[in-house]
Amino acid sequence: APETYVEMAPDEKRVTTRAPESAVVETKESTVNAGEKAVTNTKAFEANASQTASITAGMTASLFGGAQANVSAPQVGISGNLTVTGEGGGAGNSSIIGNVRIEGNLEVTGSLIVGGDVRVGGGLEAKKDVVAGCISLINHAHPGVQPGAGRTQPPVSGPSLKQNSFIKEVL
Repeated sequence: APETYVEMAPDEKRVTTRAPESAVVETKESTVNAGEKAVTNTKAFEANASQTASITAGMTASLFGGAQANVSAPQVGISGNLTVTGEGGGAGNSSIIGNVRIEGNLEVTGSLIVGGDVRVGGGLEAKKDVVAGCISLINHAHPGVQPGAGRTQPPVSGPSLKQNSFIKEVL
């Protein structure tokens, strides 16, 4: 058989195109209708659209990268609820490089470690003790307290303050 050919086998209900180097289809519009499944097996796959590209799935759309998957655009929008998991669906690690703005509430389950300054524009509520520079808000003492209109001395560490591993890690 020749190296380049188009084989039509109506009895087997298939068409085979073979081109060892490349195959180009030029048309105004092209549609592939596969009743059950459409598969492309290749070393590399690229799809180019000069204006828009869409993938629509009636149930689930998935993108898998054996080592990495990248999305790159000047603006990336995600519509819907977002869940980020590690490989295999369990807990994972995520990094965001740059600024993040969240409009709405943020709920964190687990410890929160901040490596910079924190500014709060509203109230701050703590259900447990707050510790600043090893001084407990609940268990600190003020030496030199005298009755009347005098001022106390700066607070000192209280006797029951015990630093936990989380506080040591942050400090």
